[in-house]
Parts: sequence; structure tokens; C-alpha cells
Amino acid sequence: MRKIKPIEDCTDKELEALRNNYHSKGKTEGGPYTLPEVNRELLNRRASDMDGKTISEAIVKLATQNENGFTSYGELFKEIHKKDFLGNNSQRIISADLDRAIHYCISENWPIVTTLVINQSENDLTPKAIENIYDSCRELGLENMPLSKEEFIRSEQERSRQLLN
Repeated sequence: MRKIKPIEDCTDKELEALRNNYHSKGKTEGGPYTLPEVNRELLNRRASDMDGKTISEAIVKLATQNENGFTSYGELFKEIHKKDFLGNNSQRIISADLDRAIHYCISENWPIVTTLVINQSENDLTPKAIENIYDSCRELGLENMPLSKEEFIRSEQERSRQLLN
């Protein structure tokens, strides 16, 4: 029997190929590592000066301070990075931050508090944000998710609001 090397010893290229193979076949397991394991390893390799706990706690803090129980991408970015949200680079950074927060929430059995981070101009999550949160949760290994993305998001927003009290 061939010994499988630890996932940490795989190259990014090997992990990306494995992830692409899972996606093309519509599967989440069957290779040396599951799709959630591959996604978590790739996420851990992304450079970031923030950990999921810090980001998640900042979301709860900011949502608690806002009358509507939400926070915006800009408010969160400014809170955790201590600078203004500007352009595509800020969008890329906040996206990685939110993935780290989702990973933390899943691993610590927290509600998915990223559902409280909204587009300020729309005062709600955009359809793309709903899809991104749902897909990230699924790909990072959250189990027993409802088929309806909107139902999942609203349920997680309610669970997250319980942390605001």
C-alpha cells in the first residue's frame, strides 16, 4: 500500500489540481484528502495578518454597535486593518478575511457571523455574497446545510444575532 504524504507537504499546484478534479466530478471525497481538507489547507496558506477568531469577534462587536445588527465590509476592514477600504486590493483582502472567519465559525461551532457583513449601499447581503458564503461553508466542510441558500443565510443571521446580546 502506498503511503499518503501529509497534506502540508503537498504543493499548492497539487492541491489546486485535486480541488479542480473534485469540482469537475461534482464530488467532495474519493482522493487522498477530502475537498474540505484541501480547501482548509489552501486557506491556511493564504497570507494574512488576521486570524478567524479576531475577525469573527470584530464582526460581532461592530454588529452589536449598529442599530440594524449588521456591519459593512468597509467598517470591518477599517476595524481589523486600521485603514480605509479602497479598491480591488481591499476587496481581495476582506474576501480572505471572511473565509478565515467562516473557517473559524465552522471549527468552533459558532454561527456563521459573516452573514452579518453587508453591502452598505444595499443595506443587505447581495445575491453574490449569499452565494459566496453558502459555497464557502459547504467547501470548508459545514454539514447538514439546507438546500436553499437564502434559508441558510437567514437562519445563520438569526443564530449570529444571539451573540449580539
